[in-house]
Amino acid sequence: MKNPVSAKEKEKSRRNQRSHGEPNLIRHSLWLIILIVGTIIGISAHYHPLCALSAQSLTSSLFSQGQITREELDNGMIVLLKEKKDIPLASIFLCVRSGSAHEGKFKGSGITHFIEHMVFKGTAERASGEIFQEIESYGGDINAFTSYDYTGYKITVPSQFLYPSLEVLSDMMVNASFDNNELKKEREVVLKEIRMSYDDPQRFIYRKLWETAYLIHTYKYPILGEEELFKELNRDKVRKFYQNRYTPENMVLCIVGDIEKDDSLSFIKDIFKDFRRKPKADPSILPEPRQQQLRQVEEKFTAGLTYLAMGFHGVSIADEDLYALDVLSTILGEGESSRLYDLICRQKQMAYSISAINYTPAQPGLFIISSLLEENKREDVQGLILDQIELLKEKFISADELESAKNRIISDIIFYNQTLEAQARDLALNEMISGDYRFSEYYVNNIEGVQAQDVLRVAKQYLTKENLTIVALTPKEPGKGSVFQGPGRPLQIGIEQLSKEEITATEENGESVDNSQKITAKNEVKEKSLLTAKTNREIKKFVLDNGLTLIVKEDKDMPLVSIKAAFKGGLRVENEDTNGICNLVAKLLDKGTKTKDAEEIAHMIESKGAHISGYSGSNSFFISMDLLSRDLDKMFALFADLIINSVFPEHEIDLQKEKNLAKLKGIEDNIFESGKKLLKENLFQKHPYRMEIVGNQKSLQGLTRKNLIAFYEKYCVGKNMVLTVFGDVDSDTIVKKTEEYFAQLNSGDIVEAVLPAESGEKSVRNASKAMPKLQSLLLMGFPGATVYSEDRFALELICQMLSQSSGRLFKEIREKAGQAYTLGAYQVLGLDPAYITIYVATTKESIDTVKDGVIGQLTQLKEKPVSSEELEQTKRALISQRLANRQTNSECALESALDELYGLGFDFYQEYADRINALSAENVQKCANKYFDFDNYALVIIGPK
Repeated sequence: MKNPVSAKEKEKSRRNQRSHGEPNLIRHSLWLIILIVGTIIGISAHYHPLCALSAQSLTSSLFSQGQITREELDNGMIVLLKEKKDIPLASIFLCVRSGSAHEGKFKGSGITHFIEHMVFKGTAERASGEIFQEIESYGGDINAFTSYDYTGYKITVPSQFLYPSLEVLSDMMVNASFDNNELKKEREVVLKEIRMSYDDPQRFIYRKLWETAYLIHTYKYPILGEEELFKELNRDKVRKFYQNRYTPENMVLCIVGDIEKDDSLSFIKDIFKDFRRKPKADPSILPEPRQQQLRQVEEKFTAGLTYLAMGFHGVSIADEDLYALDVLSTILGEGESSRLYDLICRQKQMAYSISAINYTPAQPGLFIISSLLEENKREDVQGLILDQIELLKEKFISADELESAKNRIISDIIFYNQTLEAQARDLALNEMISGDYRFSEYYVNNIEGVQAQDVLRVAKQYLTKENLTIVALTPKEPGKGSVFQGPGRPLQIGIEQLSKEEITATEENGESVDNSQKITAKNEVKEKSLLTAKTNREIKKFVLDNGLTLIVKEDKDMPLVSIKAAFKGGLRVENEDTNGICNLVAKLLDKGTKTKDAEEIAHMIESKGAHISGYSGSNSFFISMDLLSRDLDKMFALFADLIINSVFPEHEIDLQKEKNLAKLKGIEDNIFESGKKLLKENLFQKHPYRMEIVGNQKSLQGLTRKNLIAFYEKYCVGKNMVLTVFGDVDSDTIVKKTEEYFAQLNSGDIVEAVLPAESGEKSVRNASKAMPKLQSLLLMGFPGATVYSEDRFALELICQMLSQSSGRLFKEIREKAGQAYTLGAYQVLGLDPAYITIYVATTKESIDTVKDGVIGQLTQLKEKPVSSEELEQTKRALISQRLANRQTNSECALESALDELYGLGFDFYQEYADRINALSAENVQKCANKYFDFDNYALVIIGPK
């Protein structure tokens, strides 16, 4: 896989109450599917090969040797430091060479994952809960996860709190207490996590693939552990394992951000001075014998769709064939211009999704092809996949295809490394797994060196039928399903996302909240403003003659540009008959113009190392493009063409409808998505916010090309559009190009939605749904605020207090009672009043107790003012999170586009800190009483009968 060491994951941004649409309830810490080696954002190059334009010149700022200090401490710990002073944050990533593959005599028990949980449960100096509390009191965020080869701990914090945060981390690594009572409670939490992993076909198929493909190697065991083996773990076993594995020579510590390297290194040496090495050999890991014949497993599941995963034994990070296999996976199944997607999804329309990925951990991994499809097409799709593989063995790929794949891989590295956290993770994992923090640089060089004959050779060597394992999850009954995002992705599991909402950066997904509590810094810390001038580059606004509003920001730190075109619309302009029309239009804008078909457009974009997506939500829809600045002129012209000249081909409409219908099936089998759907239907009786963004079965079947074109012509007009161009650009040039490229855009009219009025009558709406799951889910929803309401800020603060890892719900329901693994609160804002949701995943037996606990915490907020300490610390958390979320031009461009579109102003973000800081305890209590009305809410319970 692309840079297998570097954890190139698509980071899902946690948008602060953007209210563009809806939050996506993620099973926090259940298992975060992360590409340890690099999720590709869908990028390549075609007409102007990246190599010809010097990939090294594009990545030089990332790999500049002089920026990074590496030192091995006397105790064997490796420390990496990189100064990056353009934002007042510091990101810490500590990697421990202790993954599920290293469990030795405890293999299959999940002991490494359990330790990752337990180090948060207290030390000799800090009681259970105080670790989260202390980091969050600094406005920071702390998380962790476990992988096959390592455990990772990460902290992002305002840089003035770097040293006390490092003290917390060192205490966890050296002095975890493993209190027996805490261990017993946390065991129940992890058991819930294990059982929950059986409820989701995405996770289940991944587990089945690895346990089938590996017969001897420890990669065959689930990172969470087998339930019976996990139950055998006790305090003595866990503590001794921690003492043996959590040693300094097994650790890499990396810090990137607003730091002073010399001072930081001196401080690190001091706090780890008593941390002694205990050199011991790693437990022996038996190599997996060569597979001699095809293995196939089929299991009936609850889904109405079939989940297919095909895995070939591959290579490790250290193998020279890594690079050719990465190129091969990109050509075969990365993006819409890939061979498999073009043939199977677009031309033959036999699958809803298909992808290929080369996963290369520390020891030989798997080359995985995964797909979501109807069961009656599985045999044909498997045949087509194998046919395409045979073609790759028989004929050299073209020079054009080769260069395109290289460009997509290399440009992904640039896109990934935009945030401090990503850079810290990249450097630490490079050092830990490959032995050299510069691995990403070597990786780029080696990708550039791949030749067509290398790709043909590795296809012949590795993609053979006797080396293949096929796993399929097939439906028990028709009409049930869960949308597949790709099971063949390596996973990291743990505390990460434990009490927070991880939100995708799309309009159909909304917000999140986290962090706060009490400052207990051991070092004197000087307060300073988080939102300083150095992080706010000038943003300029222009209005064209056709009414189009253009927002431009110059930021030349990296050779990247983000373009967003946002339009008012979304669910607000739909009814039951037209439900889903906005989503269809947004998804189809890049599927054909007057001069280009979908295949040509996909190839032009992906071959340039760019990424394009269309989204819709509750209040608006948009199309987004992220690209390398060297390709701006051609890509900007194409972007304008997509908006002005889209033609909505019938076959592309049919294909997107099928995808949306599959998503509807997925909602009905996914406990979280099904719960959200039922909650909205009970919160709103008439308002279109009650509907699903992708539509309903009847409306999708009834919508025609004529309907879509009429909608497009009405809403994709200058007066209803905000265009943002942020990044490595020149403002004057962008204005001129916009005037040129968008000259033919119709000005149109501003269209106001006519909405049905809700009754206004108060009531408690109870709803339940039985699902064949091991877990249960409780959701409580209250009518909420609009984007224009001053209450939104107090509600955001309340959701933060409820959700954070040291927060009220976490302490009451998870810490004290061990009754939940995942919980949280979030608000969805709208142009009309939207809603607030509190959710808890628990067991059937605990539902009533959990409900009482949630109501109890809300009652406290209504009856008693929050303390000044809690208030101030939560404010700090929110402000620092907003700063962290605005590290990329893509995030900033979308935020400014939506704020301007909604009438708040493109620079509304500049008011955020002042508005949060102005909140008082009285504001919070007043909003709690106003919105948490126990005579007017919806309660949804989903789970086993």
